[in-house]
Amino acid sequence: MTGSMRAELLMLRKRVSTWVLLGLWSVAAGLFAYVLPYSTYRGGTESFGPPPPDLVSLLPDRFAGTALGGYPFFGGMVVLILGVMTMGGEYGWGTLKTVLSQHPNRLRLLGVKLVALGLIL
Repeated sequence: MTGSMRAELLMLRKRVSTWVLLGLWSVAAGLFAYVLPYSTYRGGTESFGPPPPDLVSLLPDRFAGTALGGYPFFGGMVVLILGVMTMGGEYGWGTLKTVLSQHPNRLRLLGVKLVALGLIL
């Protein structure tokens, strides 16, 4: 079981698509949680009073919390795509038949893939 887990983690780590999804997730979360709300305030009228209450969450000292707040919103999409690519990649490349002929059962293969996806996420 440990060898299967190490192989699955290596395969997920070495895939370019895993890293591309991580980059897209980061860009989408930062764009929709920080950049777009901030750009709506930049186009408004200028005043010298205190910033509006919604703008306070967009100030630089709260950037990390605001940007990280967008990650759960897009997380379901990224998890679904990564799961489909993990199982669909094996099937599309024709390696699923080879893996199933070497491992004792399908349940173990599915369990290893689910645990590896959980660790990667």
